Amino acid sequence: MALSRLETLAGILGVGVSRMRKIIVGAAVLVAAFSTAAQADIKVGGWDVSDKPDKGVCTASREYRDKDDENRMNGIALVVSKDNAGKDILVVSLAYEGWDWDKDEKTTADFKIDRRVLYRKAVWQAADKTILTGTFTQADELIDALGQGQTMYLTFDKDSEANFRIPNAGMALGAAKLCLGKG
Repeated sequence: MALSRLETLAGILGVGVSRMRKIIVGAAVLVAAFSTAAQADIKVGGWDVSDKPDKGVCTASREYRDKDDENRMNGIALVVSKDNAGKDILVVSLAYEGWDWDKDEKTTADFKIDRRVLYRKAVWQAADKTILTGTFTQADELIDALGQGQTMYLTFDKDSEANFRIPNAGMALGAAKLCLGKG
């Protein structure tokens, strides 16, 4: 009768099969715990950084209520990824409780950091009625500007502008970019 792998391993280590099973279960629990801890969200400079390098993306996000705008909720999600050439891609999702977009509606807006125009007429698409998302390839300059900025602006036309506070975005984006290196 052939020995099972478990029996063979138990014999090599000089422990019984039942003890070997406990060792394997304990090791599996530890691996699961460390895997979960390695992928847990962390707080960096007031931002939540989601550490998901195995999926090829890492996200820095924050939300706040704007006391100067009827206490409406604002949210920012910055998703860092890489293209096939290894260049940074940045997906920016902006949520504003006062918006009322149609799902998949497209619009354009000048994208500014601290009033400096980075992209004229950038294309944004509504994920739902309160969220706009823009995708920026070769985003190194944008990531640098976000890292140094305090406020992000979308200027739709001369009479319509949205602004989002982005304090410590550089720290959060740095953590998000570091997490990509783990994947």
